[in-house]
Amino acid sequence: MKLSKWGFELLAFLEHSGPGDYTQKQLAEELGASVGSVNKLLRDFRAAGLVGGDGKLGITSAGLAALEPHRVRRAIILAAGFSERLAPVTLSVPKPLVTVKGTRIIDTLLDALLAAEITDITIVTGYKAEMFSALTEKYPTVRLAENPLYNQSGNITSLYAAADKLDRVYICDADLYVHNSRVISKYEYGSCFFGVPTRETEDWCFTMNGSSIGSFSIGGERCYRAVFITYLDGSDSARCRADLDALVRSRGGKEHHWFDVLFARPGVRYRLRAKACYADDITEVDTIGDLVKLDESYFGHQL
Repeated sequence: MKLSKWGFELLAFLEHSGPGDYTQKQLAEELGASVGSVNKLLRDFRAAGLVGGDGKLGITSAGLAALEPHRVRRAIILAAGFSERLAPVTLSVPKPLVTVKGTRIIDTLLDALLAAEITDITIVTGYKAEMFSALTEKYPTVRLAENPLYNQSGNITSLYAAADKLDRVYICDADLYVHNSRVISKYEYGSCFFGVPTRETEDWCFTMNGSSIGSFSIGGERCYRAVFITYLDGSDSARCRADLDALVRSRGGKEHHWFDVLFARPGVRYRLRAKACYADDITEVDTIGDLVKLDESYFGHQL
């Protein structure tokens, strides 16, 4: 059964929350839909056997089967770079392994992925690659892949090093400190790019053209500040594998950002919607100042 966006959201909510005495008003508020829309969905889903339960509303095995095409299968974490803007902290340890109040930055992302039952995780390393082996002791399902070109190319070569994992996949930067693990989902309706709605930003951002991302640039107004977590569904993953290979092999192609595959090639369209999150859901640790806001013990490195 092909699900509408609201139908997907309803089933995903029930799968995550479990059976309950939900009122239609509660469900409407949770989904951001009208009570009338929820009422119709419940009627249709009960008739199709997707929801049910003895006294409590819950998802059925048929409902889980309807969600399965939207299941996130794996994640790729790009962790190869040196990060000059975080020196001198990164002189001795790669940025993703920097600790914030005793917790490594990358652990917050890994824990969020595992909480969403995403266990097929590839971390692409480069700078001080040997230090990442410690992660596999805590996270035995993690696979490490090394990018030998990390210090002479853009991060497109890091994604290329894990191109075999491009299939219904989250692609994540490794410098994201995740405060709210629920931003990572077990299911995604379709391809999306995470972003924080904002009036103005000097960072990477995107604007919408209808229901899909229309432009991606540095600095903008009335836009989404980009949070570098992207999900590609099955068809967009296949398109990305082909486009990634073509761009890397082109003249100067290794100098690109990986997301240039999605946005910088004329005529190439990906069906990317915005996945809105709050500014305090995830912190990108890009500078010493960002690090100090999370952990004051690094204050001395600013001086």
